[in-house]
Parts: sequence; C-alpha cells; structure tokens
Amino acid sequence: EAKGKATDLLGAGTFPAGLSLRASLSVYRSAVEGIPGPDNRLEGQQPWSANLGFDHSFAGTPLSVGGNASRTPPYAVQQTVSQRLEQGPARSIDAYAMWTFSREAVLRVSVNNAWPLKGVSQTRFVESGGFVQSSLTRSQPHASFNAGLTLRF
Repeated sequence: EAKGKATDLLGAGTFPAGLSLRASLSVYRSAVEGIPGPDNRLEGQQPWSANLGFDHSFAGTPLSVGGNASRTPPYAVQQTVSQRLEQGPARSIDAYAMWTFSREAVLRVSVNNAWPLKGVSQTRFVESGGFVQSSLTRSQPHASFNAGLTLRF
C-alpha cells in the first residue's frame, strides 16, 4: 500500500501541489484442508485485488475532485470435493466532485460503479457416477449517481 502527496511520492514540480495518490495491491493465499486442490481456498477469496485512487484540491477554489478504481481477476474456488465455483472478473470505478461553500455547507456529486463489468459466476456439482449439474448466473450492475448537500448548524 502506498499513499501520500503526489509531489512527495513522485517528485516536486511534476504534479500539482493539491494532488494526493493512493494505491494498494492485496494478495490472498489460503488452502482449506480436506478439500483437494487446486483452488481449495477460502470461500469467496479472490487471488488478488488492486486499487488506485486520487484526490485533488484546487488551490484558491472551493472545488475538490477524486476517484478510485479497483479490480479483481476471475478465479475459481473448490468448495467441496464435488462442487466448484468460478467467478468472473470485477471492477469498480468511482468519482466525485465536492464544492465547499463554507464550513457549514458542502455539495458533493458522485458516480459509483461508473464502468461496471457484467457479473458472471458458475457453480458446478459433480455427482457420483459422473453426472454434472451446473448453474450460471449473469448480472448487469449499473452505475449510480448521487448528489448531496450537507448543512451544519
């Protein structure tokens, strides 16, 4: 994980003074005893996830903007000796703009999940004798837009 002012992380003069950056990479490794591998990891545990984000305050103005992008790869989990789950990739892109009128009044506009991937997962169950049952689930996530005005009294 890394986060800080862009000028501290990447060099002064290269980026505006009000820009903050953040990045993280998480790697997950597990093995469930009693379930044959490969992919005998904990339920729902992807092999890795990555996040990148930024926040920027424009000097001399009441405007701030920011965003975040995250990604997980497709992966499989051997849930039992005879059942396997395959999960498709996922990503999320969020962004916001904030206008500070005063310490007491702030307007924030945001979009979440701006460029979603179609969700796909498949579960396979192999019964004794080789009979296979399979279910496929597809979903189409949508972006959400929000606007909020915070007034402090």
